[in-house]
Amino acid sequence: MSEFQNLLSKQPVRLANRNEHPYHMYDMIVSTPDSIDRFWKEERDTLAKVAKTIATTATRVIFVGIGTSYHCALNAKYFFEQVAQLDRSKVSIDAIDSFDFTQRTPYLDATTAVIIFSHRGIKKFSFDSYMKSKQAGSLTVLFTSIESPVVDGLTVVRTSHGEQSSAFTVSHTTSSFGALCLANEVAKVLGNNVSALESELAAFSNTVKSILSNQDSHKLWASRFKNVPWLPFTGYSGNVSNAHEVALKIKEACWKLAEGSQVEQFIHGPFVACGNNTVLTTLISTDDKLDVGRQRSICLLRAVKLVGGQAAAIIQDSENQESIKEVETAVGQDGVVIKVPKSSEPINVLTSLLSLQLITYHISLEVGTNPDVFRKDQPEHSSAFLNSGIVL
Repeated sequence: MSEFQNLLSKQPVRLANRNEHPYHMYDMIVSTPDSIDRFWKEERDTLAKVAKTIATTATRVIFVGIGTSYHCALNAKYFFEQVAQLDRSKVSIDAIDSFDFTQRTPYLDATTAVIIFSHRGIKKFSFDSYMKSKQAGSLTVLFTSIESPVVDGLTVVRTSHGEQSSAFTVSHTTSSFGALCLANEVAKVLGNNVSALESELAAFSNTVKSILSNQDSHKLWASRFKNVPWLPFTGYSGNVSNAHEVALKIKEACWKLAEGSQVEQFIHGPFVACGNNTVLTTLISTDDKLDVGRQRSICLLRAVKLVGGQAAAIIQDSENQESIKEVETAVGQDGVVIKVPKSSEPINVLTSLLSLQLITYHISLEVGTNPDVFRKDQPEHSSAFLNSGIVL
């Protein structure tokens, strides 16, 4: 038996499928505050050790993942660029899909840190990635669930309890939170003042609770747009990965046509496909440094309305009511504005992510799909992977 097959044989068995709300996906989402609390209390010592090694010896940091975990790798890259404050003239930072990492493996040595995100630790190409990194003598760190069996010789950061739904949520949020915590620890090793961010991190589970406590706008988004054929999402800065993630998640959970794009990239092409078949949802930051992205997003909302589409936005609940009003006006009365708590830009990546998970869950309820089962409740999809030879 190969090492990969051995790990597969040790995977914990998931709970039985459910056929009504609350599906497992919902339970996973609402478990996020407890997962964040546990991570903050129990994983920071490991992160501090990893951060010290990265800050003192690394010349290259590579974040690796596939599917939702690739979007986590993109989040981690963004956090390291904006928070860790490594000397970019001496340290390169990359995010690479694990399939690409194994096909065209970059140069690896003892000064390379490879950080892999894998919900269960046994996705084929992510497994191959950490084995290649380990064999090259690189610092190899695996972010994975608490119950995941792992090979020897890895530094393991435990994220959440194992997902009971195929639409991964809590593990992604906790892994992204962990990546931000790691960037924060690197900044501390380098002597940078990150006390304000550290306070936000310590309170983040309460921030999550506040979002979960009022899901009315998420439910409104789902009920209002359930029959719209095309659901594009746009973002900028740290929220680009979230735009890609929600598109993946909606297709996975309820099979609707969704697309994620950087806002300016969407303007330069995909916008042409917009019409009365479209609801555009934009992720808007109130960070003054990102005002160009905000203004372009508002212009895009107006443009979509002018060609017969509908519009929605996820924004921070800013003290600047004029800014909120501008977005609400662009969205219009037939649209939806979802407000998340005001925060720094890195934390906003996480609050936007949680809101996107909620709208995904609620639209799956509206259209009547089971978000947990990867569409394997349909015979053709159930047998497709097996009969085609695809192994995840």
